[in-house]
Amino acid sequence: MLQRRTRKTWLLPEGESVLNEISRCNVRLTQLAAQMNFDTIQPDIPINYMYDGLHPSAYGVNMMEETIRHYLRTNKVICSSFSTVPSFSSTIVSPPPLMSINL
Repeated sequence: MLQRRTRKTWLLPEGESVLNEISRCNVRLTQLAAQMNFDTIQPDIPINYMYDGLHPSAYGVNMMEETIRHYLRTNKVICSSFSTVPSFSSTIVSPPPLMSINL
């Protein structure tokens, strides 16, 4: 699923129209997932963990990875006993937000 963002891209202008377009795309993706029988994963990264209002910070990327890892384990797609990579979220305390964005 697409994340909320506050910065413009080459495809979309900035502001409310970006958020509306992201919401519209997510609704269509959810409909497509239901029709084609696949799951979507939404990490829900808080906007203040987006490095520049568009890209996730290192902590935001770790949040995405942990969300995907949790989904895969919960749905028995992978076996946690075979995982040799330590969970990053268990070793790092949540850092303070990089920036404050009022929506």
